Amino acid sequence: MLIYQQDYFGFVYIWRDRKRKMFYIGSHLGSLDDGYIGSNKRLKAAYKKRPNDFKRRILNYTTTNNKNTLFLIEQYWLDFIDFEKLGIHYYNLKNIASGGCGKHTEESRKNISLSKIGKPAPNRGISMKKEQKEKLSKSRTGCKIKNPRTKKYREEISKRQLGKKRKPHTEETKQLMSHKQKGKDRPKINCPYCLMVGEISNMKRWHFNNCKHKLEC
Repeated sequence: MLIYQQDYFGFVYIWRDRKRKMFYIGSHLGSLDDGYIGSNKRLKAAYKKRPNDFKRRILNYTTTNNKNTLFLIEQYWLDFIDFEKLGIHYYNLKNIASGGCGKHTEESRKNISLSKIGKPAPNRGISMKKEQKEKLSKSRTGCKIKNPRTKKYREEISKRQLGKKRKPHTEETKQLMSHKQKGKDRPKINCPYCLMVGEISNMKRWHFNNCKHKLEC
C-alpha cells in the first residue's frame, strides 16, 4: 500500500552505491523530497561527486511525529547488519540508531536499551579482519596523541598531586572491595630477617630491606 506524503512524518531508508557496492541505512523525520541525503559524512561526500551512482529505497514509514518511534524502526533494520561489515560493505560505522534529526532523548535511549535486552552484542566473539585493521591503522596515521605521557608530563602531574589528600573510601566502597578480594588465592612469602609470613605486597613494603630487624642480624 502506497503511503502518501500527507500520511507520514518520517521514514527509514537504505542507499545503494552501485560503484562501490556499499549501502547505508538511516532515518529522517521529514519528507521524501526535502533534499535530505543522510548524516554520514563519507556518504554525503561520495553522493556529491557521483549522484548518479546512488539509489535510495524506503524501508519503512512512520505515521507518528515522534523521534523515538523512528529510532526504534531504524534500529530494527540496523540489527540486520553484521558487525564485521560496518565501514566496509556499509557506510554505517555503527549499528546504533541515531537518525538524521538530532541527538537521542532520554526516552529513546531507554527504548533502544530495552529492545536490546537478552540479545548478544553484535561484535561478541568476532575479531577484526585484516582489512578492517589496515583501514583503522590508515585512518589513525598522522594523528597526534593528546597529552603524550612523556617524562616531563609525568613529572608535572606528580608535582600537582603533592600535598593533596586523597578522599577516604566510604564504608560501602570498603565492603565492595573486601567482597571482591575474598576467596582469592594469594601467595605468601617469609621475611629472611624476622621470619614473618605474609602477602607479597605487604611484605615488600614493611619487611625485607625495610624490616626493623634487619640491623639486628
